[in-house]
Amino acid sequence: MANDLASPAVKDLGELCAAVEPDLAAFCRYLTGSEDSARDLFQDTWRRALERRASYGEDLSFKAWVFSIARNLWIDRVRRAGAERRALKARAGGLREEREVPDPLPLREALARLPEEEREAFLLYHGHGLSLREAARVIGVTPWVVRERLGRAQEVLEKFLRID
Repeated sequence: MANDLASPAVKDLGELCAAVEPDLAAFCRYLTGSEDSARDLFQDTWRRALERRASYGEDLSFKAWVFSIARNLWIDRVRRAGAERRALKARAGGLREEREVPDPLPLREALARLPEEEREAFLLYHGHGLSLREAARVIGVTPWVVRERLGRAQEVLEKFLRID
């Protein structure tokens, strides 16, 4: 795959970023589940992309590269938050867990029933238009694993949504 940054169709980095921006914002909202947290992740992703722009290579699209940065930043935050939460619980003798209000939309409800690995593959491939190869690079697995996760996700979604 050609390096998007070297493409003659791209006049500058700003044009390339603008093309990816709406999908990245949606991906950040998916990861965080919160508009405020998504904005923070979005900004941190662009900051990290600029810091590490020299590591961008020709073997991955710019969009997939930026998505993988966002995903890795989010995983780091979740791990850090989990450690902080455990420490707080230990000090406070346990905190009550907040209950999540279910979303009434059938597709969102069906997606919530998927295991995280399958939901992530489904949203990267179908929701954000990444290829199997690109989704695999973002997740850190082979394209074959993404294909298997997509198949399992499709089975669950078809049953839940009663698609014939």
